Order: sequence, then C-alpha cells, then structure tokens
Amino acid sequence: MSGLGNYKVPFEHDGSLARDKYGDREMRDSCYLHLDLEYLHGRLQRHGLYVIFRDVKTKATYPMFGKDFLDIIPELEKGRIFGKFKTVKKSTKYGIKLVSKSPLDALAAQAD
Repeated sequence: MSGLGNYKVPFEHDGSLARDKYGDREMRDSCYLHLDLEYLHGRLQRHGLYVIFRDVKTKATYPMFGKDFLDIIPELEKGRIFGKFKTVKKSTKYGIKLVSKSPLDALAAQAD
C-alpha cells in the first residue's frame, strides 16, 4: 500500500470531497477514510471517466477516477462497497481510491 501524498485536498462544507479546489472549499491534509459507499453515477468528461459514490451514513459524496473504479468493480456488492480509502490527486483533480476491504474496515466505517 502506498502512503498518502503530501498535499491538501478540497472538501465541501457538507463533508463531501470536491473534484477540484476552485470555489469556497476547505483544504485539508490528504487522509484515509473508512467509508460505506453506494454508487450514484458515472460521468465521462474531457479529463476522462469518473464516478460518484455517496456515503450511506452521512450522505457526503466522493468522486473516484475511472481507472480506480475499474479496479473495484469485482468488489462492489449491489452497488455498495465499504473499506478504507485514501484521498488521491491526479493533475488538478481529486478523488478517492480503495486501499483495503476487510471486515474491520466495515466496522470502522460504521463507527465513524
């Protein structure tokens, strides 16, 4: 598992991770997140494919790059996935990437 990058990531005021740093966003250190997510939708844009997940508990949303999404498709269960994610940055865009999926991650996601 590679570590966290040494950069800030943008969060909306509702706790959602923003795809870019523009606008009224709170910049936080890159971090690990224990999340229980449901798939919302995908988008194909100039920068490529990305998908949006929503936290089942908090309703905050998290973007994921298309390549990272393709890696987790086998792990999805009825459009949901829980696990430990890390924030990632590619060029000027931000998202999450699955780090691990274990029963302990499910407990941590429920406890947060």
